[in-house]
Amino acid sequence: MASLALAVFLAGNTAAAQTAQQSADISKHLLEVQANPQSEAAVLGLGKAYFVAGMFNEALEQFQTAASLAPNDPAARYEVGSAYMSLKDYGNAIETLRRAVALKPDYVKALGLLAFAYNSIERYDEAVTICKTALKYDPSNADAYHGLGWAYGGLHRFQDGIAAYQAEVKIRPDYAGARYGLGVMYASIRSFGLATYELERAVEINPSLADAHSHLGMVYVATGDKASAQRELEALKPLDAGLAGQLEGAIRESFPLPK
Repeated sequence: MASLALAVFLAGNTAAAQTAQQSADISKHLLEVQANPQSEAAVLGLGKAYFVAGMFNEALEQFQTAASLAPNDPAARYEVGSAYMSLKDYGNAIETLRRAVALKPDYVKALGLLAFAYNSIERYDEAVTICKTALKYDPSNADAYHGLGWAYGGLHRFQDGIAAYQAEVKIRPDYAGARYGLGVMYASIRSFGLATYELERAVEINPSLADAHSHLGMVYVATGDKASAQRELEALKPLDAGLAGQLEGAIRESFPLPK
């Protein structure tokens, strides 16, 4: 119990320290903007400080100001788009990121975020186009392959999705999201052995990835492995009650209690 209390105490103090540092950063950048209100760099710095602190509306306001100070700077447009994405305002994010790309067609970072926005609203064909454009400029861009896999999954083009996620895994083999995406693609074509391997790797890399635990549990249900499905259920319960409820229902339906 003493060690648990110490862990809680340290975690609380770490969070407090982070909050204090974020407040200090905001204060510093506020002074810079007050001294140089027409400086794009100063305004962007304040916006980024707000963004790191999770103050996305405040960040958006500063990024918009920076974009107005430097209307031909694609980086300022990108920051506006990132703030809209964090606010889940995908329509404005798409409009803004398209402006950033128009200013700099090989802006791969903006292309990646634009594809994420299209995927988020299920405009998968457009996401595919954007990801392929990003890969034309940067053939080893992992984010572009991830977006491509997501889009192909949405289009039920599972073999293409597998190829995209495999390419991503080659670039960043220890990224749980890539393993998760690849596992979902394999499960979609009922290749459960490969799905199990990839999803197990995903939860090993990131034990807090609830979606991976959920899909892994469902694969175990599909393959008749009740004990492993139950194990994933227990791991899932503290992470996502809704997903845990779905998995628990599937276990009950597939493995009814004897009468």
